[in-house]
Amino acid sequence: MPEWTEQQKQAIYSKEPGIIVSAAAGSGKTAVLAERISNLAFEKGIESIVAVTFTRLAAAEIKDRVKTVLRKKYEQTHSPVIFENLTKLPSASICTIDSFITNLVRRNFASLGLSPDFSFVDETEKIAIQRENMDKLLEEYYGNYPEGFSSLLSILGGEKDNEEVESAVSGLYSYVQTIPFWENWLENRLDKYKNVEYFTGIACDIFHRELSECLRAYDDVLSRRVFEEKDVEKILPEREFLSGVIERFERREWDVAIAMINAFNFKTCPKCKGDLDKEYFRTYRDIVKEILKDEMLKITSDEARADLERLYPGMKCLCSLVKRYHDLNMGVYRKINRFTYDEISHFALSLVVESYEPETRKYIPTSLAVSMSEKFSEVMIDEYQDTNGLQDLFFTAISDGGRKIFSVGDVKQCIYGFRRAEPENFIRKTGELHRIDLSKNFRSKKTILDFANFVFSGLLKSDFYKTEYNDADMLVDGRSSFFKDDYSPDDVEICVCDGGKRENAVLFEAKVCADKIKELVGKGYKVLDKSTNSLRAVSFADIAILLRTAKNTAPIYEKVFREENIPVTVGRRSSIFDSVEVNVLVAMLSVINDPYQDLPLAAVMLSEMYGFTEDEVSKIRLRSKKKFFDDISAYSAAADKTADKTADKTASFLRDIKYFRLISENIPVDRLVWRILTETDYLTKVSCKEFGYEARENLLRFYGFAKKFTVDFSGDLLAFTDFIQRAKDSSPETEEFVAEGNFVKIMSCHQSKGLEFPVCILSDMDATPSDNKIPPVLINDKVGFASAIRDEEGIYETTTLHREIAKYLNNRDEREESIRLLYVALTRARDKLILVTSAKKILPEDFEYYTKRGSSTEKGVSFLFSKKIRSLDGFIFSSLAYHPNIRGDFSFPSVGLGEQSPITVNLVRKTSDNVVTERVFEGPIFDIEKIKKQISFHYDTSLFSVPAKISVTELVKNRFREENDGDLLIAESLEVKTPEFVDGKRGGTYYGNATHRYLSYADLRGDFEEEKTRLISTKRLTEDEASVLKKDKIESFLKSSVGRCLLNADRVLREEDFVVSVPASFYDGKAGEGEMLLQGAMDALCEFSDGFVLIDYKTDRKTEAELIDNYAFQLYLYSVAAEKMFSKKVKKAFIWSFSLEKGIDVTPFFPEKG
Repeated sequence: MPEWTEQQKQAIYSKEPGIIVSAAAGSGKTAVLAERISNLAFEKGIESIVAVTFTRLAAAEIKDRVKTVLRKKYEQTHSPVIFENLTKLPSASICTIDSFITNLVRRNFASLGLSPDFSFVDETEKIAIQRENMDKLLEEYYGNYPEGFSSLLSILGGEKDNEEVESAVSGLYSYVQTIPFWENWLENRLDKYKNVEYFTGIACDIFHRELSECLRAYDDVLSRRVFEEKDVEKILPEREFLSGVIERFERREWDVAIAMINAFNFKTCPKCKGDLDKEYFRTYRDIVKEILKDEMLKITSDEARADLERLYPGMKCLCSLVKRYHDLNMGVYRKINRFTYDEISHFALSLVVESYEPETRKYIPTSLAVSMSEKFSEVMIDEYQDTNGLQDLFFTAISDGGRKIFSVGDVKQCIYGFRRAEPENFIRKTGELHRIDLSKNFRSKKTILDFANFVFSGLLKSDFYKTEYNDADMLVDGRSSFFKDDYSPDDVEICVCDGGKRENAVLFEAKVCADKIKELVGKGYKVLDKSTNSLRAVSFADIAILLRTAKNTAPIYEKVFREENIPVTVGRRSSIFDSVEVNVLVAMLSVINDPYQDLPLAAVMLSEMYGFTEDEVSKIRLRSKKKFFDDISAYSAAADKTADKTADKTASFLRDIKYFRLISENIPVDRLVWRILTETDYLTKVSCKEFGYEARENLLRFYGFAKKFTVDFSGDLLAFTDFIQRAKDSSPETEEFVAEGNFVKIMSCHQSKGLEFPVCILSDMDATPSDNKIPPVLINDKVGFASAIRDEEGIYETTTLHREIAKYLNNRDEREESIRLLYVALTRARDKLILVTSAKKILPEDFEYYTKRGSSTEKGVSFLFSKKIRSLDGFIFSSLAYHPNIRGDFSFPSVGLGEQSPITVNLVRKTSDNVVTERVFEGPIFDIEKIKKQISFHYDTSLFSVPAKISVTELVKNRFREENDGDLLIAESLEVKTPEFVDGKRGGTYYGNATHRYLSYADLRGDFEEEKTRLISTKRLTEDEASVLKKDKIESFLKSSVGRCLLNADRVLREEDFVVSVPASFYDGKAGEGEMLLQGAMDALCEFSDGFVLIDYKTDRKTEAELIDNYAFQLYLYSVAAEKMFSKKVKKAFIWSFSLEKGIDVTPFFPEKG
């Protein structure tokens, strides 16, 4: 980064009360934020600053940068003030928004009627709670049939099917979660049903804007005398009619405007064919006629009023349903002392805002908000464009009404509408606060910036959009201040693929992308190395593929790239239930529950779990015509009579099924899942596959899913399989890993936000957002909630004015967010940007379509044309269409967007065998020296004696053998935990096992006797096990400082199973650098902000010295596993001896971790 620019200095040093920084992509906002924090810390103290952002990674980066800045300043000045701030930095309020809000609620738990040790429900648990409460809600309303419920059922057609009612309630409930004082918002929007003028006023604004743009086109044509006098006489009446209607809309005279429209008839249009200017006019004339056919203009104010009156009782009932649904959910959350982040956010808001009026946005702060405003010198919020309404009000309240706020963001990068991010917050703040613009981009070549400026200055210069792209928003070249680039027409390249239908086009685009990657790497395309500030050859790791719809298309690209020998990794958000390995495990559970299910049975047999071939399964299936499971039983009977290997495999498989069915009746489902994973070696088998890390992580996530079910819900295997199906239907998502290394990265445009790459290839550009079913109740912040009207039989549906308004506004917002998504995608590239598309209307013979209908106005691309565009390439080409060098002709190889900023446009056709024909590659694509090294690799023979997988108990035994010259007796003296199925003996190990099970599943804050009874009823303890428990011993443990860790931790993981990789040297000190899998289970892992506390229970009678000697290494292995799993240190590890009634810190006896 060069010296601070003038704009950056303003952002760092400004003392204005209330600042908003509009920071363009690549403008160095994080560095500026860190510098401002360090300066303010010197003046006011780091403890007086709040700096929050959305992700832990971003918060950690800010804190690390502040630390670096403070250290450098301390090295230069040795100031004691800076040193003090450095020591306080770890506890400073530089964190995520969720963390800051949660800590505030914890500190004020008593006033909210909460317990201070509350935690959070995960997505799966939330789904289950809300599903159960939805059933209770509808049962309650159908039983009582309160006022308005019949009307609501009639509106939604729900008398025969609850689906529409459930959708309306859950949709509105989900929407209001981010609205401050949402009950007031519901009442406010419900009141709009009594004010038809509110809705006709919004509609008047819509048509006034749209028709005004058309009127400008009429005036433009008339002023330039495009038509002859006789034709002008035909056009003038239309122009006067248009002007009159616009005036009525401006005056909010809705019914008068509708009457004028109904009375007017368009005459024959003058001939326009062959003249682009005349066709430009005809385009707008057609648009006028299309606008005037809008459904809204068919509804008078009297009709709209009647619709609102008819809908009011049902909508009032819908609001009461949502409130009751919230109460039911909150009742469960309070009972289990776990909440959603949304609910905690509402608690936090109630602490700082006493009352709020949604219409005027006026609020009254609480005394706590006033004291927080006095305490904090500045409240800094990063990525402010992604805040929701609740967060905006919260931070305004604790920053003296915004006078102490320092917000940073870029409204053009607001792409999380599905999370209820509201760009209006940022836009409004730019009018209320002192605005500073960071427009210099230090990331990208000037050619890329000029291209982006050209595209978005055309797309976002419209009164219809919230986001604008004015002079202050233009990206300014900052990279040339520290590096002199050579500019080329190839810096920005557009490849238009003649790929045919979409399903074929996606595959073809993937091959074009593969070709481009091989060409760039093979020819050694030069990119800037930021670490050396010099050019170097591009590598695979420098290249990213950005896709609009990665979930469905990324696998196609991945497959093509692997076929082309291009190393690739895919980062995607998807459900764990999308993975093959988890589906196999789910199939196994289905078979255990009911073996007479042919498809799950076949899936398990053909998987890595048992490894049957298709021929073997066919041979078994063809043996008889019975059920498949009976065929397996019959075939396995032959195992003792023949040497048929398939029969042996079948017999073994059948024994496993019977065994797992037997134990499933007596153990919780999480233990059953773990038994399947480990006793079939399925976890090990999938770990050994290519990309086995992903597969293993997915299986461990599923185990966590099962464990969550076991802890939070009672139920057998059948209940669990039903729970799985519900979770599948609701698609809980998890962020999958993105591997480091020399891979091309494939990701969605959303995932690319905040990242940068030397080369970006934006593909899949003709994809459009999925056309989901329109919900029965449309929701929009301005309109509220709107539905259609059904006839008395509930068969026919008639739209309403406010529903059409909501549809229009939602479509506009979706389209605008798509443009912002394109902005994010185009600003990720540093050195080269490639756009690949297959849009049908972008071929040379059809390009005139864009130049004609995309004709520019003084404000840029016509909104009325672009409102029909939904694809990213459509936005690109509608903007390029009005450039003079490309108008009417697509054959220009380069288009000048600036003095040094050309782009290249190529048409890529395919042959019948779907092979790209235009590319010729030169030079090596792979590192030959690296390949030689791989070929000459010799396996380390020291690993021959090391097992691929080992349990903690076995590894500890092995260590004792080595330390005691192989004395097996000493090794065998170590305690080995008894498995869940014991032989009925009531000895010490039986007592130990029972104690472990109680501490694993009991509510440790609950009554001991009540918890015993509950655990017996849920089959987590047998009556025999419960009878040997020692209440005084357990209560003594819970009162100790070690036991209090379980009660006071931020999070407690009990009986936490793990499989992690560890150095092979743990087993054999002579082993080389290889690794092995370590498997085990930790009794309790207590998470605090500064690390974990590990607790292991021991019930055997040993002295303190014996316990340390026997088990310190075991706890060391647990600590290694915990740190690998959670990337957080284990600060203390304790053995709790129930015999000694004492906690023993074994951390000092750990080997050095290296």
